[in-house]
Amino acid sequence: MIRGVKVKNKKTVITAAACIAVIAGIFVLAFAGSGGKLEVVFPPLGKADCAILYEDGACVVIDCGNKGDGKGIADLCASLGAEKIDCLIITHFDKDHIGGAAKLLTSIPVAKVYEPDYDDSEVNINEYSLYRLALENAAAGGTELIKLSRDETVAVGGMELTLMPPHKSYDKSVDNNSSLVVSVSAYGKKLLFAGDIEKQRIDDMLAEYDLKCDFLKMPHHGEYGKSVSNLIKACSPSAAVVTCENREELDPSLENALGSSGVSVYYTDTGKTLYFTCRKNGIDRSEE
Repeated sequence: MIRGVKVKNKKTVITAAACIAVIAGIFVLAFAGSGGKLEVVFPPLGKADCAILYEDGACVVIDCGNKGDGKGIADLCASLGAEKIDCLIITHFDKDHIGGAAKLLTSIPVAKVYEPDYDDSEVNINEYSLYRLALENAAAGGTELIKLSRDETVAVGGMELTLMPPHKSYDKSVDNNSSLVVSVSAYGKKLLFAGDIEKQRIDDMLAEYDLKCDFLKMPHHGEYGKSVSNLIKACSPSAAVVTCENREELDPSLENALGSSGVSVYYTDTGKTLYFTCRKNGIDRSEE
C-alpha cells in the first residue's frame, strides 16, 4: 500500500480496475480490427488457377497455375510482405493447378501443404511427378503434408479456413469433383474457392452446406450449367472471379446469371494481376 493513502474497500478498487482493463482491452481490439484487411490476389494466369491470400504477415496460396508460373507466384507473395507460405492448398492434381507447385516449393519456404486424399493412381502427368519430388525434398526441410478426407478448419493469422474434400467417390470428372473446396472467413467477410467442381459435386455441396458468401471463385474456369446457376443463387456473392483464357469463349449464360444476381464479375484473361482488399466495410478491387 502507498503510504498516506487509506483504502476503505479493496474489493471495490480491484473490481473497478478490472473493469477498466477489460474496457481498454475491448477498445484496443476493436481499434486494431477496424484497420485490418485481407488481400486476395489473382495472378494473370489465364485458364489456370492460383489465388494468394495475405493478412498481416500470414500467407495462404490456393493452387499454383501451370508449369513456369511457380517463381512468379513466389515473387508475388514476397511483394505482399510474405517471408513464407503458411499454408499451400492444392485443390486437385490437374496440371493447371499443380503446374507451378514444384518451383514454388523451391522458391519460398512452405510450412504446410494440404491436398485431397483421393486415388491419384491414374494421374500421369509430368507436373504431378515434379510436384511429388519437390514435396519430398521440402518435407526433409520441415514442410508438412496433410491429406484430407474429411472437413478441417485451420486458423492462419486472422483467417479461418474451412477445407472441404469430397465425402464420396465420383464416377464422372473424378479429379475435378475431388477438388478441395475452401471457405475463408476474415473481417466479417466470407470467400469461397470452388476449385474445379462440376455438377455431381456441386449438387452434393448445395445439399450439405450453407454456401452463402461475399466472394466466389467460380468453379472450373466458368463452365456453366443448371448446377452452377443454383450455386450462384446459393452463394449470392457480391463479387466473383472466373479463371479463363478468353471470356468471349464462355457461355454467355454465365455472365447473364451473375449479372442478374447483382454479382460484379472479373476475369483473369486481361494480362493484369487482380487485387481484392477485404475489410469489414466491403471489398475493393484494383489491378496492375
